[in-house]
Amino acid sequence: MQGKRLSDVQWDLRSPGWAEWECYAPGTYVRVLGAPAVLHCGSGDCWYLVDPMGRACRLSVVHNVTVHEDETITVTPSLLDSRHSDGWHGFLTRGVWRSV
Repeated sequence: MQGKRLSDVQWDLRSPGWAEWECYAPGTYVRVLGAPAVLHCGSGDCWYLVDPMGRACRLSVVHNVTVHEDETITVTPSLLDSRHSDGWHGFLTRGVWRSV
């Protein structure tokens, strides 16, 4: 599935949590700039993703994000939705979602 990057947004107290991102289309992802340390995102920026099954999540410090010249991203290691028994597992590479 070809993903779609949304424009970066600045964190503020009205910024939605990961659950609110589920209204976005499957495969979308966005960088939230200036997130508070309590979110455990690492650098102060957080990435919110909506996987191909339409479930939203926020990346934590265990994931590395590479932003490419065309603004797509690659996330390592693999992504796993462990909150659901039928959770999605796969890779996001240069903006393309691929199941394992």
